[in-house]
Amino acid sequence: MFWDRFCEARPRTVLFACMVMFVLAAAGLPKLSISGDSKAFFAEDNINLVQFEAVEAEYALTQGIGLALHAEEGDLFTAERLAVIRELTEAAWKLPYARRVSSITNAPRISSQGDELIIEDMMETAALAPELVRARVMDDGLLVDRLISPDGKTTIIIIIAEGIGEVSERADIVSRALRELIEGTDLERVGLVPWYGGRLAIIDALSKAGKRDLATLLPITVMVVGVLAFVILRSVLFAVLLVLTPLLSALATLGLAGHFGVEIMALTANTPSIILMLCVAGFSHLVMSIQDEQRAGHEPHQAMRRALESNVAPISLTFVTTALGFLMLNFADAPPVNVLGSLVALGGLICLCLGFLVIPALVRVLKPKPTQPRAFLSGLSMQVAAIVTADTGRMALSAGVIALVVASGSFLLKPDDYIPHFFDGSYEFRQHLDQWEEELPAFGVVEFDLSHANAEAITDPAFVRELEDFERYLRTLPNITHVYSIAETFRRLHFHLNAEESDNEERLPQDGDALAQYLLLYEMSLPFGQDLTDRVSMDKSGTRISAVVRDPSNANLNLVKRYADSWLADDRSPLIAGHATGLSPIYAQLTLINVRSMIGGTAMALVLISIILVLAFRSVAYGLVSLVPNLLPGAFAFGFWGYTVGDVGIASSIVGAVTLGIIVDDTIHMIWRYQEARRLGQPPKQATRSMFDHAGRPILVSSIVLTLGYLVMASSGFYVTATLGMLSAVIIMSALVLDWFLLAPLLILLDPILEPKRQLVKRDVRAKAPLQPSVADVALDTAQEPRRRQG
Repeated sequence: MFWDRFCEARPRTVLFACMVMFVLAAAGLPKLSISGDSKAFFAEDNINLVQFEAVEAEYALTQGIGLALHAEEGDLFTAERLAVIRELTEAAWKLPYARRVSSITNAPRISSQGDELIIEDMMETAALAPELVRARVMDDGLLVDRLISPDGKTTIIIIIAEGIGEVSERADIVSRALRELIEGTDLERVGLVPWYGGRLAIIDALSKAGKRDLATLLPITVMVVGVLAFVILRSVLFAVLLVLTPLLSALATLGLAGHFGVEIMALTANTPSIILMLCVAGFSHLVMSIQDEQRAGHEPHQAMRRALESNVAPISLTFVTTALGFLMLNFADAPPVNVLGSLVALGGLICLCLGFLVIPALVRVLKPKPTQPRAFLSGLSMQVAAIVTADTGRMALSAGVIALVVASGSFLLKPDDYIPHFFDGSYEFRQHLDQWEEELPAFGVVEFDLSHANAEAITDPAFVRELEDFERYLRTLPNITHVYSIAETFRRLHFHLNAEESDNEERLPQDGDALAQYLLLYEMSLPFGQDLTDRVSMDKSGTRISAVVRDPSNANLNLVKRYADSWLADDRSPLIAGHATGLSPIYAQLTLINVRSMIGGTAMALVLISIILVLAFRSVAYGLVSLVPNLLPGAFAFGFWGYTVGDVGIASSIVGAVTLGIIVDDTIHMIWRYQEARRLGQPPKQATRSMFDHAGRPILVSSIVLTLGYLVMASSGFYVTATLGMLSAVIIMSALVLDWFLLAPLLILLDPILEPKRQLVKRDVRAKAPLQPSVADVALDTAQEPRRRQG
């Protein structure tokens, strides 16, 4: 073996060279940056993102942070509480990057006095009576369900910031400044509770999730894997042999990501943990084989050489197929998923090279002593072998039926992703969100960009009437709590400017000139920072309508989007054209897009891996049989998920490709050992026992390592990571069970098809051998022997 000879000649040189390469790669670690970009899950050419960004650019929509104030007792309309809300509104203008601040105290109030139109703040002076403020606010349909709850107990202060983009550091600056402002205000004295939310809060939470997972999950995974390796191998040196190379490979991969300017996000922060687990599981076969050879009486260098001879091919094959499975994540529409797949594939290949260099070199330098294996692990695998070979047919049928029954639960799955729910209750943002949404739904917003081909269309009475029709239609849709449209502003202006007309019922004027005058008068009267640029396009050819959806699940958001787009495409709206968009709806669409794309990616990976296995096993039959244990674990896990959870999101859509290569690892080692035993002339059942003897314990160990490692990921407070970890753990354990109780029986049952040449050889040998007398012939000859003697 090349690696063995090279390391035998200069083990310390090899270690020094590997350490130099690691240091060069790891030098990129300080260059790593962690991003909380809320749009990062979308490809740049994603049509939904392109449409959303066009709306943002047209209507000067920028990131905002929301502050909800909740009255623990009574409502908000007391002198002290209104004074605090007004003070916070005015102070919020001084926050970094603040461009607009909206609250119930500075919301524009339209009134008239004779022929004069008056537009002023809802609470123009601090001395205004609370009862009067209550009457003004609660009678304003543009404020109730948007800035204040119907019961008057919860209100929102919205701070719109500009110049931030999706930069996590700037979002953190605004978030910290707002918290400092709240901490400097004695809210407890007046009985108000603050809750934080908004898009800037999401960006800040995403950034914190990445930092938190990188800082906690990787050390925990290293500790769990290290302790597990020591307990199983019963040797500190062998545990170091097994864990060191994967850890260095994981850190080197992160360093290379830093060199290439790759941004780490909450999902990709788990890259080093996944690399560590995969590499430990892969090289556990080599390390345990070294121990077995040492116990057989071989010196460390001889044990190393023999272990390499029997393990280089299957280990290399498993790493290649695992890398291929992760590379298929590039089919996903979410860039963080693409980055995760590419980095893990790169880390696995780095570990493959380093493992075959560092481990042999360390064995020669450290000369670890052999230890006795855990009897439980070997005994368990051999007990399974005895069960499988004793009742092969019934075992295969039972395992297959159970797997198919559980897999049927996958039909219960429905896509559902809502970005604020990416965080569990351990995040303050999620705690505040749940309380906020219970009182005043504000995050499930569907935006509609409605336009006309002609400029100044917003003052065309026919165009505005269609806006009114669409607005009324939106209010009829289920789960819609509030609709905000410029048509409501026109109705109010018309009402107050024509208050003396007895038949005036907030109708819109029929004259376009009148609408243009209303709009001009209104814009000129608005206070600083309250312009209409967020509601009306610059050339006055279009407008934005916002609809708030209670319970913003994928189903509800997609329902609103589908019905609204259908209405806009219908002949009922000949003058307006538009579509639904918004951050929440495009996330709802992202799940569907990723599920479809990853079905194709997983299928492609399956085809390529099957071709590789056919070439590696030199048998189409073995390649086809390997499909059964490669496909069923994923179906089993998704069925289990369908019965227990019922929802699939971004993490669920990629888990098939993530685990496919891992599942194949067990299949490769089992079939490889079975083929070796059959080549040595062992009959099928004996070959199966030999397969369990050589591969059963390492497969069990690697499955335990991977399962515990993914369960560590499942403890993450970031739901995408937690889902990926939990589903992967279920798939890996189901793969172990199905390999043992389904693949092993299938190898025995299908042996005549898998090994036709050996069946022919067996028949030829029987044909050429002399006929052996049967038991009956022997008995007959014995009875006739005295007669022959007498004759």
